[in-house]
Amino acid sequence: MGRCAVSTQVAGRSGGRLRPVSAHPEDPSSAYPAAVGESARPVSARTRTGEHHSDGENHSTATEFLAAAGTTWADLAALDARSRRIVDAARDCFAEVGFEETTMVRIAELAGVGVATVYRRFGTKSALVRYALMAESQRVGLIMAEAVRRSAGPVSALAEMFAAFVSEARAPRLLTRSLRVSSAAGELTSFLTGDEFIEQGRALVARFLSHWQRRGELGDFDTDVVAELFVRLTMSFISNPRGVLPLDDAAAARQFARRFLAPLLFPHPGGR
Repeated sequence: MGRCAVSTQVAGRSGGRLRPVSAHPEDPSSAYPAAVGESARPVSARTRTGEHHSDGENHSTATEFLAAAGTTWADLAALDARSRRIVDAARDCFAEVGFEETTMVRIAELAGVGVATVYRRFGTKSALVRYALMAESQRVGLIMAEAVRRSAGPVSALAEMFAAFVSEARAPRLLTRSLRVSSAAGELTSFLTGDEFIEQGRALVARFLSHWQRRGELGDFDTDVVAELFVRLTMSFISNPRGVLPLDDAAAARQFARRFLAPLLFPHPGGR
């Protein structure tokens, strides 16, 4: 049973106040920006050219990339701890039980605050949707960044990142899947088609591409252009995942990425 579906009695009380249910340790949604990179393992130093990179350099790059994934969205980063708990609670509830079924009272209970605090800080349930989408984008970004961190080369990293994204996008309780069939679908469309979503995603993917360029494993091309291609593919997949693409499981997603997406990492030298 998910966090939002847990009864208030299970959540427990401390000193007369409701304690929010804590996320499971293995749940990526429990990884907040402050903890990003604390236990980062260095990226493999193996390159095609045989050049060896120091563990310190790799650890620094991996930590920087993970931190970038965890600190996107200025509006989200500007929230204090209490408001962020409210946003995360709303995200969990929207994903688990649906937008219509979620009440401000349940969000408040899960966040461990009074319902008046939720109304005072966000006004309406609909106003929470944009913040919840930011939080979900950040959570999935961290999962994808972790997949990149474990990879030894750009093609492997792309395959792992895409497989991680596909797995999340197909999860039955992913926030975006829940919102697509709700009255909040308009907020989802506005979020996905907005300039900020493209800018945030492009900056993060471009950072990944620049990392492999510095290591000498990718050529000299405009990382922003290639990064935006990947982001727009992501937008399309989130908006409507149905189609003929062979993405039934993680292994199929990796194979698809290696065959059809990896060529984007090696653009024709005729133009930049």
